[in-house]
Amino acid sequence: MEKRLLDAGFEVVALDYASLSQGADAALAQVQKQMQHCCADDQRLHFVGYSLGGLMVRGFLADPNNQSFLQRLDQVVMIGTPNHGTRAVNAVADQVWFKLLGETTAALGYGEQGFAHQLPQPQFQAGIIAGNSSWGMADAILAEPSDGLVPVSSTQLANMADFLLVNANHSMLRYNTIAAQETIYFLRHGVFSHQWD
Repeated sequence: MEKRLLDAGFEVVALDYASLSQGADAALAQVQKQMQHCCADDQRLHFVGYSLGGLMVRGFLADPNNQSFLQRLDQVVMIGTPNHGTRAVNAVADQVWFKLLGETTAALGYGEQGFAHQLPQPQFQAGIIAGNSSWGMADAILAEPSDGLVPVSSTQLANMADFLLVNANHSMLRYNTIAAQETIYFLRHGVFSHQWD
């Protein structure tokens, strides 16, 4: 995705956070620090967040200390973001191996303990891309259309600007050509083209 955005003429800053070794709040603190370092000027900002990255965008822009960034906000695209958590995490949280996935992964669960549940409704209208290519075990756990990890319904927000469904599973959404092209279109126009619908 980063290369495609660069090729489309966008200046790109990839934010890094340790999602396996720390919790969501610590990851959000890393995002905060990087944003203060890279983007403290007066330029307009776009955000593109994949999966947990979309929740990091929501958390960052919800912080009252970041109102100057919110005022400079142009467009936001969320790709495969579990805006309401995912029951897939809840279903395997008791497994011994689950702790290897880190505290932040555990925070992606559905319900009051989930990080998404703690975030307020965004003050911005995002373009949201969801995948609908799942597999048998995920279908049994989630019992609704999903990308194999995040239910389509969990990606959506009441105040979203536009919504797009692509035929990809969760891990492949970030490499999907249609998702990339539609992300670029949304950043430029504030809506998806829907030319592949």
